[in-house]
Amino acid sequence: MGYQAAPSPHSQAVFQAVAVTEDGSGMLTPFTVTATRGSGRILLDVSESRYGPDTEASLAEARDAAQTLVGSLATTDLRIDFEGAAAQRVSGESGGAAFAIAMVSAVSGAQLRPEGAVSAQLNGTRLAPVGGIDEKILAAEKAGKKFFVVARGQEIKYEQDLNKRIAIVRVDTLAQAASILLLK
Repeated sequence: MGYQAAPSPHSQAVFQAVAVTEDGSGMLTPFTVTATRGSGRILLDVSESRYGPDTEASLAEARDAAQTLVGSLATTDLRIDFEGAAAQRVSGESGGAAFAIAMVSAVSGAQLRPEGAVSAQLNGTRLAPVGGIDEKILAAEKAGKKFFVVARGQEIKYEQDLNKRIAIVRVDTLAQAASILLLK
């Protein structure tokens, strides 16, 4: 794909996962991925957060998928920090693509495009549909995002209306999503 591990021993990427709250509305959850020399661990700051059991699996899947774009992360630790009140409850697999792209950014130094968002589950390196997508797209549009990346097979109930407000980009793979969300 063309992303190389950055020579820096410490680099960060700040991105946003798009989530649905308990009341059914969409929201953006800021998070930071910090890459440091290490032994391939994924470290979560749990000081003010509660994580669902699927979050651990989603992060491991994201790391595995990110490695297909940047090479082995066996000597890189990835620390994930969620910010603010949104961090109080983090759950779901729909952040998989966002986590993987932020990991690629942190490791390679490729900058994330601030005007974009993504919500898709990872199935290996392929993107898969997620729930609550209409609410997530609306939250991204309200936050000023210009485009939203989804899995090609994603059903979007109000797609025609939403596409007038924010560009919806359909892709099949993490590599395709990364080529849209990362600046080279």
